[in-house]
Amino acid sequence: MSLQEYISEQFVGQDKSKQQILDEIYKAAKDAWYDKLKYIPLKPMALITVHNPGSSIIESIGFSEPNDIILNNFGIAFAGNFNNGAVVVSLTDVFGVADDYRINSSNNIYNARDNNPNTEAIGTQMQLGLGGGSFVRSNIALNNPFVSAPESNRFNTGEGGWLTGTQQVVVNGLLSNVTSTDTVGECGLFGLWRNDSAAGAAQNVFIIMLSHDIAAASFVSGQNINTTYTWSIT
Repeated sequence: MSLQEYISEQFVGQDKSKQQILDEIYKAAKDAWYDKLKYIPLKPMALITVHNPGSSIIESIGFSEPNDIILNNFGIAFAGNFNNGAVVVSLTDVFGVADDYRINSSNNIYNARDNNPNTEAIGTQMQLGLGGGSFVRSNIALNNPFVSAPESNRFNTGEGGWLTGTQQVVVNGLLSNVTSTDTVGECGLFGLWRNDSAAGAAQNVFIIMLSHDIAAASFVSGQNINTTYTWSIT
């Protein structure tokens, strides 16, 4: 029995919290269900649960595979935070354009909502897709996004939290009332950042994919899809 099959058997049809599911996944990994997970000190885990509206019962569940990856964009941005002055690094957005990410600068690309002339939100979002194709660190967008809305859309995350007891960073997102019947095959975590060094409408919002993950969970029209990214730091 695979870990995916074991977790599905344990939780589909149950009313369980995401933390209970995550705890069981990590416990099973520690007990050698999934050896590869034990040797990765910083890794995103994407957990997807599908629910009927108004219900916390899990109808379908999926989570990321061992070959899922933190992307180059994340590594470059994270490394840039270790410095002794203003730093500008280059990140590649979903359109293949190189954008400046400014750190310790008066013209930040992030957390600069004031006086933003654009209507598009900034922060972090998630997106789901059908999957397929290659999963490599240089990925900049999903391989095969869904076609119909709302499942084709990026959706906002909540505020991330640091769990001191389990040494995990957790962030959640909710895609409500999907309109098709299909199976999730991939998911991505994105930063929506903008450049304050430009004036007026030139303050474009840059969409940067930070993580690209394989996760399988089926859904039908009218259901809600909950997605949780968990970063375990050990």
